[in-house]
Amino acid sequence: MAATLIEWESKSALMAHLTNVGRRYVVVGADAEAPRRFYSFGVDSSAGQGVEIGIVMSGHGIRPSWTISPDSKSLAVGHDLAVTFVDVSSRRVVAVRRLEGVFFEFVASDSPGEIIVWHEIGVAKMNFSGDKLWHVSTDILEECRPQPNGTLVLRQQGDEDELVIDLRTGNRIRG
Repeated sequence: MAATLIEWESKSALMAHLTNVGRRYVVVGADAEAPRRFYSFGVDSSAGQGVEIGIVMSGHGIRPSWTISPDSKSLAVGHDLAVTFVDVSSRRVVAVRRLEGVFFEFVASDSPGEIIVWHEIGVAKMNFSGDKLWHVSTDILEECRPQPNGTLVLRQQGDEDELVIDLRTGNRIRG
């Protein structure tokens, strides 16, 4: 899915875009504390129904990121301290999962329909319904690398030792 992230100068500009874009929309992060960043992007589902996603952020961390399920029916949006799950065809938020730290990025998972969420102080595995399958808390993470052998290698800030996690179970193998 190649969608372009557009940044808006204000919430009112974002809302004007969403109401005039010509298709239904969903706003994620509407409860952001002290909103300072406003984004949007469009998504088409496998059923051909489009939806525009508006994102309201406090501006913690990096720009928002998203990933779509293999069947193109669900979307996960990482923003601020949360991941929001959207049903693309019904155009509704199905779950919001708060993170212990600022969202960094989505990392490749070993299972279709599941995602690894890398945040400031840990990683979590979730499905596109928003269910948390496992979670590992850490100190501040500098690196998160999936390996071909079904593990996830984590490196914490200021620590030379690597933490190795089983991608399937979330159990610590080493570290």
